[in-house]
Amino acid sequence: MTISEMVDYFDLIQDKYGSPYFTTAEKERFLNQAQLAILSDYLPKQGDKENIELNANVWMMVNPLFVSVTTAMNGSGAILKADIESSLTSSLGFSTTLIRPLSLSWTDSEGTRPIMGPTRQNNWAKYKNNVFKAPVESDPRYYETNDSYIIGPADTSAIIVVNALRYPRAISVSGAQTAELASIYHNEVVGRALEAAGVGSRDQMMIELNKITQK
Repeated sequence: MTISEMVDYFDLIQDKYGSPYFTTAEKERFLNQAQLAILSDYLPKQGDKENIELNANVWMMVNPLFVSVTTAMNGSGAILKADIESSLTSSLGFSTTLIRPLSLSWTDSEGTRPIMGPTRQNNWAKYKNNVFKAPVESDPRYYETNDSYIIGPADTSAIIVVNALRYPRAISVSGAQTAELASIYHNEVVGRALEAAGVGSRDQMMIELNKITQK
């Protein structure tokens, strides 16, 4: 669904329910709010079982936001988030910000191995002093700071692969940018946007959208 179609469906249902007029900027804000709300539903939360790798359908929804970058550690064994995002911006052709890493791995002369984590910072020192949990080259770990991923033990010659989820680009009418979630979820983006605008409940909006888009 293009951004023009999203706005047309928004307007059509808004008019049907006699809701107040919204500017283009307001519609964009509702659509962006809806897209992020859908994404947030499937990010791991404490105590929740659902996540973005729950099943093939959920993964299909977020797959357009999956990114992978190869980088190297600095001398202190850290990977800077800014460096990852800069590399991705260069390769993707637009500025991007990471939501969270899905996995880290490193490759050196001994082969490729996963990097366990993220480890809670409160547990890092405890693990390092525990012979069963201490990170070693065959079983490295990482923890996260505000601007870096710290890997231990630090092999600064290792090549690091970061697989991550990025934020979707902002939906924009003037920029002809539609929702980046898989197209099968675009009805839900519009439905939630209408709900956020106070037009009606999400269930009502989805029923109306399905009637229109399935004709």
